Amino acid sequence: MAAEYEAELPENFQQYIDFTTNLFFLVVGFVLRRMGFIKEEHLSGMQVLVFTLCLPFLMAGVLWTAAIEQEVMKVLLASAITNTVGVSIGLMAAQRLPPKMRGQYLMACTGSAMAYVYPVVLKAERLSAVGVPIVVMWELGGNIVVAVVFHGLVAQAYSPKRWEGHPLQGATPEATPTSAQALDKFPEIPPQTIGTATSSTSPDELVFSELTNRTSDINPSVAGLRARAGSGSEENGTSAAPRTIGSQVVSALRRSVGVIIRTPLIWGIIVGLTLNISGTPFTALPGRAVNALTGSFAPLLYVLLGASLRFNLGLAMYGTVAKTLALRWTLGAILVLFTRFVLPLFIPLSNIMLGVISLCIFAPITTTCVMFSGQHGYKMDLVAMTKNISDVVSLILLTVLSLLI
Repeated sequence: MAAEYEAELPENFQQYIDFTTNLFFLVVGFVLRRMGFIKEEHLSGMQVLVFTLCLPFLMAGVLWTAAIEQEVMKVLLASAITNTVGVSIGLMAAQRLPPKMRGQYLMACTGSAMAYVYPVVLKAERLSAVGVPIVVMWELGGNIVVAVVFHGLVAQAYSPKRWEGHPLQGATPEATPTSAQALDKFPEIPPQTIGTATSSTSPDELVFSELTNRTSDINPSVAGLRARAGSGSEENGTSAAPRTIGSQVVSALRRSVGVIIRTPLIWGIIVGLTLNISGTPFTALPGRAVNALTGSFAPLLYVLLGASLRFNLGLAMYGTVAKTLALRWTLGAILVLFTRFVLPLFIPLSNIMLGVISLCIFAPITTTCVMFSGQHGYKMDLVAMTKNISDVVSLILLTVLSLLI
């Protein structure tokens, strides 16, 4: 029925039908939220439904039936190299910013949310057969390391809590130390300044639970404060030794590995690849359930996006958001040029691969940016607005780019 109605539409409009549909779901989510049918407490459950249920099943089902060629494995190396270049450029650019601003910019400008690329690739006729394996290899090759490991490290290193009240927080770029010097020389935090942040439920965890369902088992920022305050007290005169940079890096890496292991998306990818490699037939019984959840992913994703939109910041805040996103898209343009003209000199990539990689680069800000920002005391209204605008613009940008591939 739907195919018959689509055939009756003007030819120029047919190529935009998917974008129009996604935009419709976004508007529906926005309107339902403003009318009060979708409330704040509903968002965490919607996030679980989209990212913990539908997306892993989408990955498992698509990878189960996809024809994965050996040539696609080259995207793993391409992703590792490109993401390394992106992180390196981001770190060099961030040195010109005050320390308290570096974490926010680095998390917002590096890494991409692949969840927004899958619906675009699946709907594009030229990309549906080979596009998803390319996106998966891009994710596993380097994007997930940036999103989980690198973002976790910079969020902790440049946490506003570390720099609040410190004389260097408003220093000029020339007077700003490197991240290693900053962590090594940061003054000890006296126990009386900890306040209620060391209680069983910290303010960070309360803010974070409102914005994302992926609550960590331990709050790293609070753990860092506890470690600095020491296990001893004034009564016994003991104090814990300050944590070295090496121990902080090892601790962050351990947490990152734990996050990766507990991510349902990773298990969906593993299951799909295992079923594909083993030659397990795609039978009707699990197939219909998988297809139902796969078809629900895109509508639920854009309804969630519309319901999460916020437009209540001041003018100065919008200026910060605009600068952050301008830096992100500038870096994205540089990386696209790198993949188009430099990377093929070392790794031969087809035009389809390069096109899908461009979609991956211009995907919106990662959800881990919100997750780690909540854990380490960043301004969550600013982070949420930056994420929301990035999502909406990427919806348009990815649709346009998919038509050009």
